[in-house]
Amino acid sequence: MTSERLNADFGIPEHLVFCDGPGGLVQARLACPWGAAVVSTYAGQVLSDVPAGEAQDLLFVSEQATYQAGKAIKGGMPVCWPWFGPDPQGLGRPQHGFVRTHQWQVTGSHRSADGAVRLVLGVTDTDETRQLWPSAFALRIEVTLGQSLQVTLVTENRSDAAMEIGQALHTYFKVGDVNRARVVGHGESVLTHMAERHPGP
Repeated sequence: MTSERLNADFGIPEHLVFCDGPGGLVQARLACPWGAAVVSTYAGQVLSDVPAGEAQDLLFVSEQATYQAGKAIKGGMPVCWPWFGPDPQGLGRPQHGFVRTHQWQVTGSHRSADGAVRLVLGVTDTDETRQLWPSAFALRIEVTLGQSLQVTLVTENRSDAAMEIGQALHTYFKVGDVNRARVVGHGESVLTHMAERHPGP
């Protein structure tokens, strides 16, 4: 779908605008009092998260990133699904699954009363995906830009049998000084990324 059509169907003036990005891949630009974000509809991938009043992006995207259908965009917040890492069955399928090199469909947008902006994108099984992975599924990503950036990945099994998946939001953070960076947490698998920020002037 073209950026013009997406703006007509899902755009929110001044808060959610679709435009043609590098390589002609459509991007959604989100803005609210707490900051701005960019999401590629190709790969369903968050590419930028800049809090209000800050000059530096919280996410890292390589200057050598490739914006081309069939290629993964190196950086930001790639979606790894339905496996993480090498093909678990050794069949030569793509590293980290196939949705990060797939065109996602915009399925919803909303601006809440408090000023937060939400964008929803989805992927469902097709003849092409079933050649790589046989299950029927619906996958969606919900990106909400408000007092924090919240990204939620939801899988729906539409087949009659159980399916085993691995999934991740494989986030690349921009670090000012790698020697002062540290990772804290409880070792849990978390599919929601939140970056706190304050409203702009």
